Amino acid sequence: MRVKRSEYSDKKEKRSQNRERNPEDKSGRRGERSGPRWIPVRFTLLNTPRAEILAIIENKDYLKKPRPMKAPANKRSKDKYCRFHRDHGHDTEECHQLKEEIQELINRGFLRRFVAKDTEPQKGERRRSRSPPRKRGKESGESSDLHRRAGVKRARPGDVISFTDDDLPGYPVSNDPLVITAKLGKWELQRILVDPGSCFEVLYRQVFLGMGYEMEQLKPARVPLIGFEGEVVYADGVFQLLLTLGKGSRFAQVMLDILVADVPSAYNMILGGSGLNALRAVPSTYHMVLKFPTAAGVGEVRGDLRSARECYMASISTTKGVV
Repeated sequence: MRVKRSEYSDKKEKRSQNRERNPEDKSGRRGERSGPRWIPVRFTLLNTPRAEILAIIENKDYLKKPRPMKAPANKRSKDKYCRFHRDHGHDTEECHQLKEEIQELINRGFLRRFVAKDTEPQKGERRRSRSPPRKRGKESGESSDLHRRAGVKRARPGDVISFTDDDLPGYPVSNDPLVITAKLGKWELQRILVDPGSCFEVLYRQVFLGMGYEMEQLKPARVPLIGFEGEVVYADGVFQLLLTLGKGSRFAQVMLDILVADVPSAYNMILGGSGLNALRAVPSTYHMVLKFPTAAGVGEVRGDLRSARECYMASISTTKGVV
């Protein structure tokens, strides 16, 4: 027994000596990781807010479906709305999942026009490392077949949207806005202002209530709407409706997240850049027409000159306090 105890003490002493000789080698035990579990992510500096980038690409097949928010719904802030998750809890610009998705697209060669020039990437939060996402299509550029969306008819090969003198209206051209009529939900809605400069679609509260909907049906969305004079009005909420353009076989449909706001306006709705991009529609105020691709060829909706001028006169009257 004395011999065995002596051998055991000798082995223990040798192990302690080896540790003293190699103090930096701490990864010898089984199951211990040699590297960090979390690595820093650097987000590329952009020249456009992420919310606007999302509005442009959300109807394409670039983005993966976001993971559900971790916090329970009753503990999340209802004053903040994330367009990527389509739920309240944080602002779109603060959404870390959206930051990651946009960064991965940039790494794969997409969205280069949104990258700020001569800048270094921004150091972001830390996340668990993962392998690159599965490719969803050709990476030949942003004009590939990744632009498809359920509900939007795929254009026929060879169809090109263009404008010629044949598209001009049968009256003298002036500087009137493009105002159209389209089907929104089950309603034929007139006085829709086509405004590519607007990031969102806006439906005015009076119209929303007149269509038979109730304010309780809105999802919370604290989105600021800024007027020409700099005044800020926050939206009442967001509501999802199906928009249909065109008639017969040449029509296009898209489901839109529409902001509802209590703002005096001669128009019933604003069709902004988000909806136009989803439809892949191209407006021309000079030709007073909106064109878009369909499975049967290029469809179009003509502008309503009479409605455009009535809305313009009503807007002037409202500004003067007559209406």
